[in-house]
Amino acid sequence: MRLFLCVAAALPLIACSPTPDLDKQLDTVSSWTATMQLASAEYLQRSISATYVAEMVDAAREASADSRKSLPEVEHDDRDRRRAAAAVDSLDRAIAALDAESRR
Repeated sequence: MRLFLCVAAALPLIACSPTPDLDKQLDTVSSWTATMQLASAEYLQRSISATYVAEMVDAAREASADSRKSLPEVEHDDRDRRRAAAAVDSLDRAIAALDAESRR
């Protein structure tokens, strides 16, 4: 149930606007990262199924790929590029951890 609420809370952040600003995009990436971390905890407690985890991992990978494509459009300087790269790298690590856990 908590996972559903977290995903439901993240959905409005996922909606794209014509010119999203960096902070909004980073909030979306951060939300996905938190969702992956929560899903990992829920999976370890066997509160969610491996099938559901696989669907979430697929959706998160798509969000990560979309972020890697769109974030450069809004970056303005090296600091922004580092922030964006760090956020998406963190998401990718959370995805990989959840994926690995679900395959054990």
